[in-house]
Amino acid sequence: MENNTELQHFAAFVKNERLHDFARAELNAMREMEVPLLKLLEPLGEEKLFEIVTESLHQFLVGIETGSMAEVERSLAQWRQNQLPHQLDKADISLNDILMGYAAQKVSLLSFLPDYLEQSQKTVQIILELEKYYHKLQRLALSTLESIQREDRKKLQESEERYKDLFDNATDLIHICAPEGEIWYVNNAWTDTLGYTDDETKGSSLYDYVAEQDFPQLKKYRERIIAGHKPAERLIISLVTKDKKLVTAEASITCKFENGKPVYTRGILRNITKRLEYEKQFAFYTDRIEEQKKNIEQLITSAPDAIIVINEQSKILLWNPMAEELFGWKASEVINTMLPNVIIPLSYREAHWKGMERLLTTGESKILNKTVEVTGLHKTRGEVDIAITISRTKVGNRWNFIAFLRDITAQKESQKQLAIKQQLLEKQNKELEQYAWLASHDLKEPLRKIQTFSDLLKKRYHSELPDNAQTYLGVIHNAAARMGNLIQDILSYSRVSNINEHLEMVDLNKIVADVLHDLDTAIRENGAEISTTDLGQLEADPTDMTHLFQNLISNALKYRKADVAPSIKITGEHQNGILYIRVKDNGIGFEAEYADKIFQMFQRLHSQKEYEGTGIGLALCKKIVERYRGHITAEGEPGVGATFTITLPVKQMG
Repeated sequence: MENNTELQHFAAFVKNERLHDFARAELNAMREMEVPLLKLLEPLGEEKLFEIVTESLHQFLVGIETGSMAEVERSLAQWRQNQLPHQLDKADISLNDILMGYAAQKVSLLSFLPDYLEQSQKTVQIILELEKYYHKLQRLALSTLESIQREDRKKLQESEERYKDLFDNATDLIHICAPEGEIWYVNNAWTDTLGYTDDETKGSSLYDYVAEQDFPQLKKYRERIIAGHKPAERLIISLVTKDKKLVTAEASITCKFENGKPVYTRGILRNITKRLEYEKQFAFYTDRIEEQKKNIEQLITSAPDAIIVINEQSKILLWNPMAEELFGWKASEVINTMLPNVIIPLSYREAHWKGMERLLTTGESKILNKTVEVTGLHKTRGEVDIAITISRTKVGNRWNFIAFLRDITAQKESQKQLAIKQQLLEKQNKELEQYAWLASHDLKEPLRKIQTFSDLLKKRYHSELPDNAQTYLGVIHNAAARMGNLIQDILSYSRVSNINEHLEMVDLNKIVADVLHDLDTAIRENGAEISTTDLGQLEADPTDMTHLFQNLISNALKYRKADVAPSIKITGEHQNGILYIRVKDNGIGFEAEYADKIFQMFQRLHSQKEYEGTGIGLALCKKIVERYRGHITAEGEPGVGATFTITLPVKQMG
């Protein structure tokens, strides 16, 4: 390692200022990752364990600081020679201990980068140097482990009979087979791992327990061993348990020869299923760290929101380009200055300090992890409206606070203008409703007089009036009645408001039942058949729903075919909070080109003489449906009938 690198400076910083914190962090990380070796050392007690870890990390940091691997090589030599301290045996250290131990140490060491980076910005250089150093450490440790494992396997092979008890209780899966593959012996780990009993296993074929895709390579591997070769490649195969699960194993197979002939093969299979998972996770997290290092800076730089990071003293640690645009200050002007003095208006600064004190003392906060609207201070333009969301993250034993801010000045102005327009619209709607009511009331009075006096003329002077006068009076009476209906329909139309007040959950089945009861006479006179399915409930005004179904059903009864009894089917279906209603009839129908026209005010497809009506009923249906943010459409075919489809949300939102 080159002298005076950033990593060496960083190692010196941690050794001199944060060594004990580093030791505590590594112990916590090892416990969280459940490093096996740590369990063997736990009986020493927390104080002794902390002392051991601290001393080890001190030597480790000295090695980085001086660029020397001597201490590491000395420790590995002690391990290889089985001279480990604290009554540890060299076999106690596994591959998991190496991989997970170094991972815990590296994660713990990197956690102190933010503290060190207040003095330096060489993050990538430090991480690259550290990765290179750990790669060398891990390579040396794995080489030592491989050497130890090689020696262990050799001893096992040389003393099979003498150490049968050891075989039986080994953690690896051990078997002895005839050259053709018949199993003569398996140890406890084999039966425990694969789930077969000793009796079930003996006499069966080794190949019965191997996954189908791995059968050829195991067969070829054993054939080479039996032929006297020593394959250099390691053999990884999948074993199949009794309950059809797969166990990944790393196999080492040797052959016993007598007089140059193969007598049996000996196999040691190490269950590496978890190790592979650890390696996969380790690779995944390593890739993630690299990816995150690249992405975080890009995200912060190109974020659409202003991002500001402060520490517990409200000192600004990060200020991204959008913060520069929002508040007018360059990052170089504000880094390491106090946030309140930069962007918080004077009248709110005391509240900021009190809130920060309360948060750090009690953990209570009114705005943490919430989006709130506040007033900020621009460098030159004065106060601006902003939306802010604050979260926090712990660095060592201290909190950093991350704020995401967005300029909402234009949004606030738009909301203000929208509120003004909404108030004006509500006022106009009320005035129009009042006007419609007054107009209809004033029109009803002369209509009543026309109807009353025409009836009096007909009754009192019936015998004196000529036939044509009688006809004229009938025309006057009918016209007045139609005008009365028209006035009532216009009044109903004007009363349908777009403002959803007094809403409740309405049972549409009851609404339809009441409407059918009111139309009972017309239904019986026409011999109509009406069927309904369960329509369920929705949030609405019951009066609106009554008008809706009354007009649709009346419309189906009115536009029937001359010699065919009306058949009306009303169905409903709920999907994802939406109610779909269909009203289908077998009436006279209509051309497709009129599908939209029939919902317009006073639009009629037939003369008053053919079918009575005001031309407002379907327009009223459309207005009611749209009040509840729904849609109504019509499909028709002349001589076949019409179908009205209504889409309504079950709940009205806001």
